[in-house]
Amino acid sequence: SVDYDALDALVEFYIASGVNGLFVLGTHGQGMVLENDERKKVAERVVRKAAHRLPVVIHVGTANTVSSIELAKHAAGLGVDAIGLVEPYYYPHNDFEIYAHYRRVAEAIPGVPLFIYDNPETTQLHLSAPKVLKLLETVPNICGIKVSFSTFDELMQYVRKMPKTLGVFPGGILSLYQGYSLGVRGAIHPP
Repeated sequence: SVDYDALDALVEFYIASGVNGLFVLGTHGQGMVLENDERKKVAERVVRKAAHRLPVVIHVGTANTVSSIELAKHAAGLGVDAIGLVEPYYYPHNDFEIYAHYRRVAEAIPGVPLFIYDNPETTQLHLSAPKVLKLLETVPNICGIKVSFSTFDELMQYVRKMPKTLGVFPGGILSLYQGYSLGVRGAIHPP
């Protein structure tokens, strides 16, 4: 079960440490193993504790679009700065299904920035730079991408091919050190 006192302390620790934002309920935040009601409570708690002192991105990815929409609407209602969303996992999906997933979630939260999440290690899917460019044609509120388990060269493909308005964030701090001067915006490093 969630230790809410520890969660409060963790939020305060990161704020005091000077991080520039929180990416909540992703892979290392254990989002995928929590029930939707638990994820909503965690989101509420983090948003309340952060109290607009730094940006908060709530990850709402699930194995199905309907649950992701439910979580996205809830997070948007909390006034988060962006929604994080990984493509559906477990079953293989074709490009059409992935695009439809992102589009349907984005349509459910109009105007809310969407932070997509390429995590081939856990989804068995790869949201390559060309696929992201195609996705941008129908999902205009994408503001950034978290790129996990990629080589540095793959990370640079996103930086080179994406519009400058789309932030590229590796899932580890080491790629930030190498890539910052080349256009990487920051890192979403696991705790």
